[in-house]
Amino acid sequence: MTLPFKDNQVPCLTTMCVLEHIGLGRYGDPLNPTGTEDAAVEIARVIRPGGIVVYSVPVGSEEILEFNANRRFDYHQAAGLFKGWELVDSCVLTPTPVAYASAEMTKDPVACFCFRKPKR
Repeated sequence: MTLPFKDNQVPCLTTMCVLEHIGLGRYGDPLNPTGTEDAAVEIARVIRPGGIVVYSVPVGSEEILEFNANRRFDYHQAAGLFKGWELVDSCVLTPTPVAYASAEMTKDPVACFCFRKPKR
């Protein structure tokens, strides 16, 4: 939750299948109902203008908290973690990645997003 970087320093950051766990206490972190959103704010702090963040999270037809496991987001909530940033690309991770069509397209879909921070 406190990345060891100065503001606007990091050109690219990836976080795959991590954000949905933050704040649930499963890995020794403190309980925090806004853990995912707080982590996105911390990531945004360190990414330089024009820099990239790539992340993946589980998506479904609705937001679900699976206690002591992970959060599952609806697609729009997952895509909204970096509001105001440019969506470069997104897909649903399957054996052959595909564009998002609906939450029912796979059993337990994981969506992957690539966003670019505004240059200001």
